Amino acid sequence: MLDPETRNAAARRNPVWLILAFAGSVAFWLALDFGIGTAANIGSGIFPLAFAAIIVVISLRSYAVPVEEEAEPWALRPLVAVAGAVLLFILLVEQVGLFPTIVVSMLVAYAGQVERNYWAFLLFAAAFAAAVWLIFVYALSVPLQFIGTS
Repeated sequence: MLDPETRNAAARRNPVWLILAFAGSVAFWLALDFGIGTAANIGSGIFPLAFAAIIVVISLRSYAVPVEEEAEPWALRPLVAVAGAVLLFILLVEQVGLFPTIVVSMLVAYAGQVERNYWAFLLFAAAFAAAVWLIFVYALSVPLQFIGTS
């Protein structure tokens, strides 16, 4: 028979971690078909394999070591803001260009914050978007439009 402390620890284990570990295992198995490549020429499967392995390890560890305190309930506002920002980025990047898409996406994601200073963040988002554009266009030679379509 389990003592009360062990029983409470077992009750705090969240089965979602096992589901996530299973999903990571399936992703790992599927990523094996992509090919790992060699050290000199890394294949397309190395990153999915690595991420899937990390997901499995973290999930199993999180399930094995139960948390001591109760988790806080999820806040819906940040979740919706970040999901909306990702969706906006996907929908706008080819239509309006990289710079405005990054700025708008970052502002939408920032709306999920409780404390907001939009003007300071707008300056940061503009500087970040310009830096990203410079890196992708000049350093990586990716043909992306600053504003507008090609």
